Amino acid sequence: MNKALWLILGAVVIAVTLFLALGLQASDGPLLMPLDDTYIHFQYARQMATGHPYAYNTGDDPTSGSTSFLYTPILAVGYVVGFKGLSLAYWAVLVGVTSLVGSAVLIYRLILPVQPQRWHFLVAVLIALSFALNGPMVWAALSGMETGLFVFSVLLALYAYRFWQDWRVMGAGALASLVRPEGAVIAVMLLMAHMLNQTLQPTQPQPLAKRLKSLWRPYLLLPLTAIAIQPLANLALTGSLTASGNYAKSHLYDLSKPLSERYITILGAWWRLWREVLNGGYNATDGRYIPVVLVILALFAVLDGVPSSYRQRRITPALLVGMWLLLMSAGVATLDTAFWHFKRYQLPLMALMFPLAGWVLLMVKQARIIKLSQVTAVVILLLSASTLPEYARRYADNIKVVRYQQVAMARWVDANLPADARMGVHDVGVMAYVGQRPTYDIVGLTTPDVALAWRQGSGTITDTMLNYPNRPDYFAVYHDIQSLPFLEQAGVFGEELAQFTYSLPRNTAASATATQIVSRPDWSWGAASTTLYLNVGDIRQEAERGYEWWNDAGVDGFISDVRRLDYANCGADCVLITDGGRLINGGEAFDLPDWESDYHITLRVHAAEAARLLIGCENVEQIKVVPAIPGYWFDVAFDVPHSQSRLCVEAEGTYHPYSYFVTPTQLETVAAPDHMQATFYDPDQHPLQLVELAQQVAGDQLQLEATWFSNGQLTHDGKLFIHIYTDPEQQPAYQVDTWVQGIPPANWQAGAFTERYTIEGITAGHYTVALGFYDPNTQTRYTVNNTDRLFVGEIEVLR
Repeated sequence: MNKALWLILGAVVIAVTLFLALGLQASDGPLLMPLDDTYIHFQYARQMATGHPYAYNTGDDPTSGSTSFLYTPILAVGYVVGFKGLSLAYWAVLVGVTSLVGSAVLIYRLILPVQPQRWHFLVAVLIALSFALNGPMVWAALSGMETGLFVFSVLLALYAYRFWQDWRVMGAGALASLVRPEGAVIAVMLLMAHMLNQTLQPTQPQPLAKRLKSLWRPYLLLPLTAIAIQPLANLALTGSLTASGNYAKSHLYDLSKPLSERYITILGAWWRLWREVLNGGYNATDGRYIPVVLVILALFAVLDGVPSSYRQRRITPALLVGMWLLLMSAGVATLDTAFWHFKRYQLPLMALMFPLAGWVLLMVKQARIIKLSQVTAVVILLLSASTLPEYARRYADNIKVVRYQQVAMARWVDANLPADARMGVHDVGVMAYVGQRPTYDIVGLTTPDVALAWRQGSGTITDTMLNYPNRPDYFAVYHDIQSLPFLEQAGVFGEELAQFTYSLPRNTAASATATQIVSRPDWSWGAASTTLYLNVGDIRQEAERGYEWWNDAGVDGFISDVRRLDYANCGADCVLITDGGRLINGGEAFDLPDWESDYHITLRVHAAEAARLLIGCENVEQIKVVPAIPGYWFDVAFDVPHSQSRLCVEAEGTYHPYSYFVTPTQLETVAAPDHMQATFYDPDQHPLQLVELAQQVAGDQLQLEATWFSNGQLTHDGKLFIHIYTDPEQQPAYQVDTWVQGIPPANWQAGAFTERYTIEGITAGHYTVALGFYDPNTQTRYTVNNTDRLFVGEIEVLR
């Protein structure tokens, strides 16, 4: 064992020396970490060490952005003992190196049987060295993340299960669940396997309940207690059992897709994960992670664990690992980030394959095959160690990205912007830890109550940020990833102050794109109207208003967007308005104010496409229309009686709601005029009445003055057409198409109103005049007098 330990230590020293030599050269100063996410842990650790646990920024509410319950306190200890500032990286590396050594030793010990033969030691040490010199494993240990510690805790749990039978098994499972949420799988399966083994062992016949009772030990609660600690801490500190990382990263919270599609996405990620694992973790970008022969041997061990478990009447370690692999891989597949950072979420699964492969190599007993096992172990070592130089290069390359982009930007901010300036960020780690500025995390990991906004698109990002109590004073962000280009197009980022560009290396884990910008927004465009009741897309306000939305079908792209538009035909009064909203093909509902009066509601939409809005919760009370005027705002106004405490809107088609404005009103019954000149009927046979029409010819102009009446129950879009014919059987010589009052008939308020229309440039002659309505979306005409148009007289235009 002593020789093996020295060999393992020597291998780790060689690997770590190579990585750190290149890393320090790339850092050109104190050691930097190759991931911005590492500095998220560092910031939480500094806050904990200085008396502000869970608060990412001093004075802000607590957040659950650190997904490792145990790793943050470990880093905080380093900060307290003197590893402050950038030197905290050395403490993180120390933790990682210790975990790497411990993991390699555990693999060595796991492979050896209880009574080993001489050749067993050689195979065990070769496989342990294969792990210690594996490039991805060393990368993970030195990245400053909790991955190396989690690998160690998983292997420790396996070691405990194989060699111990007391509280230490449950303690090892508890440790794994405290290091990473996925460790809950380790803990639960250890507990179940322990209990099942005890019940399967042959004993004197007795009732199952009595047997289980005799097995009870208090330490069996350790895994379940450890699993519950982090969610309960989240609940106590943030009000939610769910960590913000789940909201920001899990496919299950991707509200842009129906739940069934989310499951399909997860299944696809799980299948991809295993396709790549079966090929040694290979993908075209990263290359291979572990030798394929190692994977083949490991899977053979799992398969052999099934009959072995049956024969031994207990869950063998190999079968237990197989269950861990299946369940943990399913958990990893739920994450957007399942393949990020050189598969840091998958590396614990790969680490388990080293002892599995070693067990298979030790199964043989014939001398000839023993030699083959030893040769195979050597091949595994050579293939695994061959990844070391490549990942050392990646380590240095990604440190350079952090140095020249994130750190450079944070230092610029620290030197040029006010000390209390709050920065809106995407990469939140370095800016907070090195830039020493309070942050607004657009992704939502470290800023309370905004994670769901990130997943839904630019509209929810903008509106939630606009109305947030601590909205950004400046931005330090990528401007060309996810939905952020829409914010740039809408002018949300404002004036660009600086740009930080670094040509990304071939294998990048540190940055999303080559450029980040620092900018100063002007929030004056977001001055709230006194009548604005619900800003659709502001998830915090939506929660206050009891807002719900749903889609009946998937939406291409994001389910919210931000636009900077004006209203059509606004003339000299045009003002560009920036607003965020949603894309809805199902419906929405929210609570109305508790007023004694009735409600007048104005809904601002982007009129991107035609849709009908069915308003009413239990029954459809009225129907309004969104016309197709892409690129413009459009207001839909209607009244609701105060007896309705909740507004419900369902869509026929897709519509884009942005803001609801609510004012008090008093509904009154409107009486129809005593006489009508004509009645038009929309496609649902609701009446639109022409009360009076006057026409006058002045020079080459025809001027019409029409008084219309609606009872407020029209249900369709409809444009007025005025046709001037030389021959009614031919195409009109002159015509006008327009919305009466500038809106579809379904949106008319009940009552009568008068409009004037002018047709100019008519040449001399005798003409017939007709008018009517048609739906511009279907070209269906309204009916009048059992026909599709109303002839209103003849005119003479003189030269």
